[in-house]
Amino acid sequence: MARLLTDWIVDRWVNLELFNRKQEPQPNGCINWTGVQNNIGYGFVGFNYPEGETSPAGNRSGMMTAHRLAFMIEHNRMPNARNVNHTCHNKLCVNPAHLRQVLPKDNIFADGSECVYKKNKENEKKEKAKVKR
Repeated sequence: MARLLTDWIVDRWVNLELFNRKQEPQPNGCINWTGVQNNIGYGFVGFNYPEGETSPAGNRSGMMTAHRLAFMIEHNRMPNARNVNHTCHNKLCVNPAHLRQVLPKDNIFADGSECVYKKNKENEKKEKAKVKR
């Protein structure tokens, strides 16, 4: 019998009961992660590798974003090496209905506005043009 991703990742690597306890529904439909956050506001979940396995660096444990784990649980698969984007623009949201896969280049512009990355690139070009004059 084939193993499901949720059997492998969630049941053996992540404490699913703890993952579910660290969620708080919001009136706007978001489900906010109430656990650990990184310095830029994304939720993070710790996990342990199964007995006898390690990361490529030899670690027995690691971290992943809470919204990526929520996507994996909902879709029973990895996100195909793509980014998981919040359609609600809430970094703490783990509601699978608010998550979608995007390519890294599309994730930069996913909110539909002119993003900081694009502005910085335009400013760099302007500064280089000033220096050449």
